[in-house]
Amino acid sequence: MSTDYPRRTFAADTAVIQPIVFSWIATALVAILCYTVTASSPALSAVTWQDSARLGTSLWLLAFGGPLEIGGATIGMMPLLVSAVFGFAIYRWMRRYEITGWLDIGISGLAAFLVTTLIGLIGLPGSIPALGGLGAAVITVICGLLARPKPPWLSRAWAITWPVMLALSGLAIGALAVSLVTGWDRVQEIQNYYLLGGLSTVVFAIAQLLFLPNVLIWALAYVSGVGFAVGEGTAFSPFGVSAAPLPALPILGALPTPDLTLPWIIALPIACGIGIGLWRTKPSLKESARDGGIAFLIILISTALVGALASGGIGPGRMTAVGIVPPLFGIVLAAEAGGGLLLGLLFRPTVEKIRESRSKDDSLPE
Repeated sequence: MSTDYPRRTFAADTAVIQPIVFSWIATALVAILCYTVTASSPALSAVTWQDSARLGTSLWLLAFGGPLEIGGATIGMMPLLVSAVFGFAIYRWMRRYEITGWLDIGISGLAAFLVTTLIGLIGLPGSIPALGGLGAAVITVICGLLARPKPPWLSRAWAITWPVMLALSGLAIGALAVSLVTGWDRVQEIQNYYLLGGLSTVVFAIAQLLFLPNVLIWALAYVSGVGFAVGEGTAFSPFGVSAAPLPALPILGALPTPDLTLPWIIALPIACGIGIGLWRTKPSLKESARDGGIAFLIILISTALVGALASGGIGPGRMTAVGIVPPLFGIVLAAEAGGGLLLGLLFRPTVEKIRESRSKDDSLPE
């Protein structure tokens, strides 16, 4: 045991440190590239590539939940694409090094906190490295838990949950695609306002792409009927739109217009849940109710969590309130998709039980 412990400790640290360092280097290089493209601008005459690297480090911390304060404004909206790539890399490395023990996961989380916090000290003065380190540690621990062998009851529930999650993701992608197609003229109009060159346009597009998962979660909130806000006093839902002046970001040109109402769209998550429930139904009513109940809780917790991650401030004043109300989002989407899943799972066993009961009654002597 004494010879195995140092090996496991080294493996646990290695599994975490490499993705952390590589993700930081990649983010810093993108920031330096952005500086290189725009260095000729008179407004950036006093900015150096070192300043750009520090800004990249602060944005990298933001992906782990470490807010950034610039000019009195707190930016807390996490670029979830960076967070997702980091989480996937951590998960794969932990699986590769077989980091599944509780002690190993704890060591990995501690290593993530220390390394992220130390690197974060390079960031801008408005950054909070300790919060970024804490977020990296939480992501690492969650990835470690996901890498552990699942108990049978959770595996059975997950087998009927992941198709629902996949279907909801498809709804979000479809809703965003339709919004981009119908609002493409507005997106182009905002993009043309900046008078960017070819390479600058690509860099600007990449910067917005980092927040693509956030926008997809907003799209799913719209489909669910809960809606989302882009600034205090705004609301975008299928039941109506309350708009206000918005930041000049091209992606926001795809937002629903005030004259658009689609109340029927909330039937789509319900239909997905029912369809998957009918597909994944079990012969036993008890098993269907048990696994469906656990799946309902998984949907509730996971959607509330992603709703919280996709929300946060992106500027001063009204822009401190951007995103979704996480508890409401989780409850409503779980009621729609999870409730539909339960209905589909219980439909066939209930019908079979009723038929069996009737057949028994018919076979009784008069």
